[in-house]
Amino acid sequence: MFEKGLLPRDFIFPLVLANKTDSGFAYKCFLGTGFLFVNKRYTLTASHVIDINKEKDQSILAIFVNENLSWSFFEINKNEDHPTEDVSILKIEGGIWNSPFRMYSDFVVQSTHYKMFGYPEDTLYDFAVPNTINLPRPDLIYYEGYIRRRISFNLNSVMKGNCFFELSEIAGRGCSGSPLFMDKSFDVIGIYVGEKHNSSEQSISYAVRADSFCNWSPQMLGKSILDESKMVL
Repeated sequence: MFEKGLLPRDFIFPLVLANKTDSGFAYKCFLGTGFLFVNKRYTLTASHVIDINKEKDQSILAIFVNENLSWSFFEINKNEDHPTEDVSILKIEGGIWNSPFRMYSDFVVQSTHYKMFGYPEDTLYDFAVPNTINLPRPDLIYYEGYIRRRISFNLNSVMKGNCFFELSEIAGRGCSGSPLFMDKSFDVIGIYVGEKHNSSEQSISYAVRADSFCNWSPQMLGKSILDESKMVL
């Protein structure tokens, strides 16, 4: 699936909330998943992941594995929400990375197969980043499935927006913000936004469709998500 030397943990990452301390940061809680696209500091996630009551001495951090195979963290000080859908663009301070992901704006039909990586909260383990933050970082988990149906209406106000895929697989709490990409490419077709219970008390999972936000032009980006994702590495 991936080229030699390219690992999904390099561009799909957990987001956490941390308290600022004299020596760095102290972990407070796990928020969800984000992913890089193209070759800059811009990332995407579900907007509800970072829609929190953040206090003055708190920061949202993106956690990556560095070249020494230890954890590195980067502050996110700038973000912008999509006006109608459950999507946010974030800018990571302090680094520039490459990512194979591109936005896919074409119509995606029912039965389309997808792949996904995410950080479910139920795989939290205790790790320590020296001199900075004691972090219960979850393991990266792989999922694959298919689109059960397309939805173009609000889901009874359970989730923000009107443009969804109903998915065959439940990823779990913590995977909100994970990218869904095409079976044989890195074309992103949606962003996982969570689950809800139906009338039979069964969980059903959903993703916001990429065709609903890829033509969005955030002020902080100065162009559309789709145009940015077409840039050559």
